[in-house]
Amino acid sequence: MLGVRAFDLRISVNPRRGNEPWVSHGLLAVPLKKVLKDMWSFLSQYKSEVIVIHAKKGIGSAKLQEGYVKPLNDEETDPWKVAGETVHRQMSLYFEDMLATYWTLAKLPVNESMEDPTIRSLVNIGVRVLYCWEGQQVLCVDLESCQGTPGWSSLPWRTKFGFGPPMHPGQRQNLTGTCARIMEPACLMGSWTFTSSAHPHETIRNVKAFTHDLVGHAQWQRPECVPQTGQVPKHQTPQILYNVEAFITPNEKEIITQQQILRNVHAVFARGEGFTLRSEAERTNYLMLVWMMRKGAQALFSKPSIISLDYISPIIIHRIVEAMQGYEDCGWAIYCKMSGSCWARSLFSQDGQCLEEADVLLSLEEYANTYGTSVNQQVLMLATLSATALFLVCKLLMRQPRPGKQTDVEGKKSEYETHPLLLQAANAFPQLKR
Repeated sequence: MLGVRAFDLRISVNPRRGNEPWVSHGLLAVPLKKVLKDMWSFLSQYKSEVIVIHAKKGIGSAKLQEGYVKPLNDEETDPWKVAGETVHRQMSLYFEDMLATYWTLAKLPVNESMEDPTIRSLVNIGVRVLYCWEGQQVLCVDLESCQGTPGWSSLPWRTKFGFGPPMHPGQRQNLTGTCARIMEPACLMGSWTFTSSAHPHETIRNVKAFTHDLVGHAQWQRPECVPQTGQVPKHQTPQILYNVEAFITPNEKEIITQQQILRNVHAVFARGEGFTLRSEAERTNYLMLVWMMRKGAQALFSKPSIISLDYISPIIIHRIVEAMQGYEDCGWAIYCKMSGSCWARSLFSQDGQCLEEADVLLSLEEYANTYGTSVNQQVLMLATLSATALFLVCKLLMRQPRPGKQTDVEGKKSEYETHPLLLQAANAFPQLKR
């Protein structure tokens, strides 16, 4: 609903569920069909939207258990299947004609490129989902449909790409006996090799360098889904889609450190905002905004096809949407509390005018001070107070009166009612007064 339209899905299979495809990130997370159902519901309600799905094998899961990806690996050498067919079939089951296969894209007007259609043209023919597997666009979902698709190649069998090995334009052959046109599947190139780092500032610095020279990086280290010889396509021409992956990749040492800090808690507080699993992602989002998406930088951050972040901040999505829709670049305002929490908002208004930064800052400050305490911080404060009160109540009630000493005199309050910490807890939790 915020505007995210590209999804990176790591796929494994669940041996306990008949090798059903599951979305995974190391561990199995949720059934793929649940994710696809949510996407289908959204597309059914909003008829002018197009989404991009990039699915690939969950290599991280294989490190835990080989059986999580073995069936997907076996498909790459199965003469009766195409690579990724189990996943392709589920995509086709949920999206049907909304899926951008060769035959749905063939409905485009003759004068429009099948490799590079406009969003409006896709919506007009009912195609709403662009789907890639292991980086290559999926144009047919199983062996039978692929054999009837112009340009499909059956050689070599040992490839992880369902449409066959990548070829230069004009090399593919139509073996179907028809005069249908041939298209080359798109190739989605991620930046991870060039941009990955365990530190947010290094990640964004690498992202900026990669974005400045997309074609140069593709030429230097080619993605597997483009031919390995000759020149790579020019920027913003088929067939490479550039995915800038602006998220950190913690090394093993840092993962262990984080696990030791967090243990079984959701957040750790020293002062200000707590440290959580989202903290590094939020820092990366902040640097992405102030380093790369500053006012006047639309030409830079509009170059990639996709920008990927963890826990993406709404202001980043707004910047991208405004750039893509050609709105005036009014910039943005940001307000940060002493704790380090920040709130940002675009200066572009609904009526097409640029707002005054001072006015937006004032509204952000008001919002932050009204709603700015994090839920985790509130819960932790309440839990700490209640635990303290419970501990004190138990300890005081367990005290035994000394022999021969009166512990409660008529007309005088007992120590249970006058203990300062109990009074503080009782004021915070009125129900404890009883």
